[in-house]
Amino acid sequence: MRVVLFLLCAFLGALHAQESWYDKFKIGVEAGLFMNDFDGDIQNATPSTTTFQEELHYKDTDSSFFALRISNDVPYVPDVDISYMNVTQNKNAVLVDKKVVTLGADYNGTVRSQIDYSVLNVVLKATFKHKGSMQKFLRWDFYSGDIEYSLGVNAKTISYRFDIENEDGSLPSFITVDALIPLPHAGVRYYWYDFVVYAHASALSFSDAKAMNYEYGLDYRLFNGFFISASYMHEEFEATERRDTVKFESYGNKFSVKYLF
Repeated sequence: MRVVLFLLCAFLGALHAQESWYDKFKIGVEAGLFMNDFDGDIQNATPSTTTFQEELHYKDTDSSFFALRISNDVPYVPDVDISYMNVTQNKNAVLVDKKVVTLGADYNGTVRSQIDYSVLNVVLKATFKHKGSMQKFLRWDFYSGDIEYSLGVNAKTISYRFDIENEDGSLPSFITVDALIPLPHAGVRYYWYDFVVYAHASALSFSDAKAMNYEYGLDYRLFNGFFISASYMHEEFEATERRDTVKFESYGNKFSVKYLF
């Protein structure tokens, strides 16, 4: 993450030094609160399945969300959307039946567990714009609004760790998933006066890993380039680490502020 931010700062600094190039780029930043729920399970070859919600009692939590968006008017140069979120939660639970939650460790009774989950989405996309026009309805004139479509690729980096142990600290074990998954990306945005309605999604499934994310929401411009936003966001992945298969979902409402320079 630090390397990405350093490269972006160097890139933006170079653009700023050449004002004729800088004027062709628009930069937006976003910071918000993701009010998400957890779902999914851990399966292994025993066979044994342990669910995050019903058995380990993972519920809703709050996490921070940050994004940087760079659009441009330079031919053949893609727009760039970068977003990052990090979620951490720990829970105590009582397992009624014996569970092989992770490979090689049997659990029964009170257990402690923790989930650390972070996602970095780097989207490179081509954007196609359709300009609206003035329309007339009875006595009223109104603007039809602008539409923007985007197609591209999302380089999704997932870092996931699940730790579990008995209440007395015995039998500590963990599962880690670190993956870079390229996903096709598609999105649409509709601009009407001070409102922006948008939706975008990325998804891919193959033998070793599966991943998907989507978001839809509404922006409202308060003044100049300052927006407030409300949306629904869903992130999920499935991956196999040794003989443990993790299916994990994080979804819920997101509230944020955005500023377009």
